Amino acid sequence: EAYDATLALTKLRDSDREVEFESLNRTSCILKLISAASSDGELSNATEDIQQCYAANMSKPDWLVVRYKEAPPQLSCPLIPAYPCNKDFIEASYGSLPTQCPA
Repeated sequence: EAYDATLALTKLRDSDREVEFESLNRTSCILKLISAASSDGELSNATEDIQQCYAANMSKPDWLVVRYKEAPPQLSCPLIPAYPCNKDFIEASYGSLPTQCPA
């Protein structure tokens, strides 16, 4: 249950990172066009170039792809040892001693 909740949140965040990656790359493309302008009025004819930045395929690279795995099988919890001074503890700790022994 905790794994499924974490997985759902991770997938949601992964889709956010994908949108961020695409947006930042498009912004970078536009900023490169703007910074390449060397004279006044040069950007007024760059509408088509800017549209190409928006139309470019900004698919996420392999290093950004999260590969999800199935949850491992749940391990069983270890047995809780007997509490001191309870009947099972006394039996396990002192049961093998002879009775009627002086302290």
